[in-house]
Amino acid sequence: MPLMLLTFPVCREDQIKQEVDDLFDFMSSFYGMLGLTFRLKLSTRPDKYLGEIATWDAAEARLKEALDEFAAKNAGVSWELNAGDGAFYGPKIDIAVLVCTLDEIVMRQMLTKLIGLPQRMPSLRHAPD
Repeated sequence: MPLMLLTFPVCREDQIKQEVDDLFDFMSSFYGMLGLTFRLKLSTRPDKYLGEIATWDAAEARLKEALDEFAAKNAGVSWELNAGDGAFYGPKIDIAVLVCTLDEIVMRQMLTKLIGLPQRMPSLRHAPD
C-alpha cells in the first residue's frame, strides 16, 4: 500500500512560489540523500472548485514557474500537467517517489496542495510587511 505524505502550505498568493521552492529544496536534498528518483505532476482546477478563476490562474502560473525552474536546475527532472485533478480548494503538485525493491516498483506520493483563497481565511489577508 502506498504511503501518502501530505503537505499543506497555507500562504498568501505572493508567497506561493517561495514556499514551493523551499519544499523542492527539501525534497531534492532528502530524496537525493537516499538515492531516490521522483516524478512531478501539476494538478489544476477541477470542474467543481472554490474561489475565483483569477486566483486559481495566478496560483497555477506560480506553480508552473516553480516547476519549470526546478526542472531547469535539476537535469533529468521533468513534470507533466494533470489537468482538472486539483483539489476543490486549490491546485496541487503530486510528487511520486520511485522505490525499487526486489525488481518491484513501489509508488509513494507526497501531495502538495496550496490554498490561495484569502477570502475564506482572513488571517491571509495581511500585507507582507
